[in-house]
Amino acid sequence: MQSISNDAELHSYLEPHQISVGTAGGLEAGIHALRHTLASIGSSQEYVLLSIDFSNAFNRCSRQAFLDACQIHTPALARYIHYTYGTPALLHTRQQSFLSQEGTQQGDPLGMLLFSLVAQPLVLYIQATFRPLLNLWMADDGNVVAPIDVAQKIYEYIKSEGPPQGLHMKVTKTKFWYPTMSSDLLEKFDCNVLCNRDGTAAEGITLLGAAFGSPSHIRSHFSKFVSKTESILLSLKDIDDPQIAFQLQRYCASTCLVSHLLRCTPPGLLQTPVSTLDSITRGGFADIHGIPLALLQPQKFSWTQACLPIRHEGLGLTPASRFADAAYVRSVTDTSELSGVLTEAFQDKHPCLPEKNHTRCHKPYPRHP
Repeated sequence: MQSISNDAELHSYLEPHQISVGTAGGLEAGIHALRHTLASIGSSQEYVLLSIDFSNAFNRCSRQAFLDACQIHTPALARYIHYTYGTPALLHTRQQSFLSQEGTQQGDPLGMLLFSLVAQPLVLYIQATFRPLLNLWMADDGNVVAPIDVAQKIYEYIKSEGPPQGLHMKVTKTKFWYPTMSSDLLEKFDCNVLCNRDGTAAEGITLLGAAFGSPSHIRSHFSKFVSKTESILLSLKDIDDPQIAFQLQRYCASTCLVSHLLRCTPPGLLQTPVSTLDSITRGGFADIHGIPLALLQPQKFSWTQACLPIRHEGLGLTPASRFADAAYVRSVTDTSELSGVLTEAFQDKHPCLPEKNHTRCHKPYPRHP
């Protein structure tokens, strides 16, 4: 793995479009870049987001394809990869035995790299030929923003050229998202790949673990995790040992469940559900210990102290409302260089789009040490 992190040629081959292999902050940078791109096109009816997913991607990708790619792009690993995958393995079940001849092995830490090497020729062809507004891939999850006719061509290209490499598009999860689109434009699309098959404009879409679209859709997505937290806390109060129950609350049923969303979603959209999450957290603590954490004077200090770290005589609870702003700002700051690389060509390709609100970056963005 250290060889991958330090391989500059490999990074230059995969990045910036493929952000799943050794790219520090790649997921969050991709989400910020995608959100910025969608905000740039606004309510334009000329662009759509094509969300691509492959069926059983890691198990079906061509083994010969990544063996050949390793010889070219990761020669330091090529001998090891050939040793582990060069000969089909014999797998046994109770009824029969068969050969494992395609895809990566489940649990292989190099699986992400091997799949990316198979998919990268398609990704680079899409970028060079169709020049989409954004061409972002997190392993087998592809997200392309392009004009309507271009997006349709990209969809057809992947559908036809992917299978020879073992990349079979999963139509039930591959979607065009069109926040605004007229009825005559809808006729260009296969109804099976529209987010709403009745032709109505979808409020939003969930990609890479984050919600995009209308404020109501984003809040609704966050609220699902709030409901999940509440369900877990209701179960925890039935545990006989309150110390065990409280540790499970701290590490499994509190702000930790939504930390990714807090880092990737503008906090102004989450004020109400974040407050609800804090209220549920206080209620869960009271159910476990029988001690209410009041917000009003003179007992307000009880909630304040409970939110302090244990080393400061607190309970280590993390209020989402207190850290939402800081979490988002920190994520944007940490990934600004990479997200800048992902979006820096906007004005060159599409001068009609509004100016970017970030500084163009010319420095290499951070990688894993």
